[in-house]
Amino acid sequence: QRKEWIRDRDHVLEAYQKTRKDAEQGRILLVKSELASELSGILADLYGRVPKLNPDRTVSTEGRFIHDERRVNAMGSKYDHPPALQPTHRSLALLILWWKLRMPGIRILLAKRDIESAFKWLWVRLHEIGLFSTELPGDVLNVPGDITILSLCLTFGSVTAPGEYCAFATTNKQYHEAFGPDCPEWHDTVPFQNRTLVDDGVLVEPEIGIRPYLSGMVYERGARYAFGKGAINQPKLEEEGAFDTSSLVWGLCYDTVAETTTMPEVK
Repeated sequence: QRKEWIRDRDHVLEAYQKTRKDAEQGRILLVKSELASELSGILADLYGRVPKLNPDRTVSTEGRFIHDERRVNAMGSKYDHPPALQPTHRSLALLILWWKLRMPGIRILLAKRDIESAFKWLWVRLHEIGLFSTELPGDVLNVPGDITILSLCLTFGSVTAPGEYCAFATTNKQYHEAFGPDCPEWHDTVPFQNRTLVDDGVLVEPEIGIRPYLSGMVYERGARYAFGKGAINQPKLEEEGAFDTSSLVWGLCYDTVAETTTMPEVK
């Protein structure tokens, strides 16, 4: 049962490729199963995989790997951790309309900022590392037995991850919203605002002066303060980080000119 999902060799190789990236960044340790005595007490669970979605909501060939930590999650509760409250589509729409009422005739722009690796910025306490582990078959790499992966950081699948991560995400959000632009005669006096859903931040700004770009700069600076120097996902920033009147946000298409929220064509 433990290996039921990993019948596709390509998926196993993909998992190892992602594992290598984490290992290079010091986020995991790889251990051969022959060290059974040293691994006593480790609770290794399954790795699962679901396809990622492209920005246009089509299915990507790349997968997202998930730790099946139901056994570990049963030992605690999400209420033992900070709340992971999330904004709604309604709150984003209201913010857009608020700006349109304040700035009649001015275009309202949207931009997205994504945090690279999200939960993996948060380290696990040393004595709990054994609860954040999984295994992969070694035969794909011509290694006898299994390879145990010990995660030194939070994993996607842990009940602890959303709340603990959102404590830092809220720090980033509040840092951004504590600032406002200089030259109020050009940029208004309203502080910067954002709506952040886990690791997906959305900036909403009127197209006046250089206000949108100041807002983006402050949000990125706050992300680096909260998480680290490589916090901003650069490929996503280049692909969908520009300010525009339309944007695909949290699965829906927003158009601030037409004042519509629609489902993507794929859906």
